[in-house]
Amino acid sequence: ECTIRNNTADSGGGLEVRGGMATVDDCLITGNFAASFGGGIRVQPGRASVQRCTISNNSANMGAGVWCYGADAIFTDCTISGNNAQADGGGAYVTGDGRFIGCRITGNAAVSQSGGLRFQGPSQTAGADNCWISENTCGSRGALTIIDSATPDISNCDIFGNGTMGWGGGGIHCEYRSAPTITNCTIAGNTSTDSSGGLYSMSGCSPHIEACLFDGNHSRNNGGGVELDGGQALMSNC
Repeated sequence: ECTIRNNTADSGGGLEVRGGMATVDDCLITGNFAASFGGGIRVQPGRASVQRCTISNNSANMGAGVWCYGADAIFTDCTISGNNAQADGGGAYVTGDGRFIGCRITGNAAVSQSGGLRFQGPSQTAGADNCWISENTCGSRGALTIIDSATPDISNCDIFGNGTMGWGGGGIHCEYRSAPTITNCTIAGNTSTDSSGGLYSMSGCSPHIEACLFDGNHSRNNGGGVELDGGQALMSNC
């Protein structure tokens, strides 16, 4: 097992992948700092396969645990926890084809937006499957943020116990023409001081939500479980 800890940089505090293909297995990436992007790992551009790694207690302005920009990265059986962003993306910030399989994204925080995982912009393969997204906190826009025409496939995920202190969905937040497919997920026990506790979808978005359970979510304003604020949402078999 490799350990990458207590390093600092402007971007890519612990590890930076720039071009080419990197395989990172069974590593501990912890306590690193980036003034700009990617406290733990930054992939921009390039390709990366990250398996069975723990990415914890890193900090950055954006993408405290993971920053993927214009990259093709797959994270499998990883734990992304306890990371802190001064702006957006406490756990991971993805612009491009980033995918998370069997990962635990838990206990991350963002002062501004997206406590756990953020998908931003168009992509071909972005998404999360069989992930545990829990106990993440942020100023606004939820634990799982899907924004700017993003179309991730979110399937078989448990999204619970997350909190948003301001505007936006506590569990999942969809905004700016995004069109995610959300299938067979449990969205439970999330909270928001404004908008929906479970899932908020803004006008212009077209989420497809199938076979999902919304249970025990809470909002101090509108839509305890789900708030569909315009757009063309499709919900079935829920």
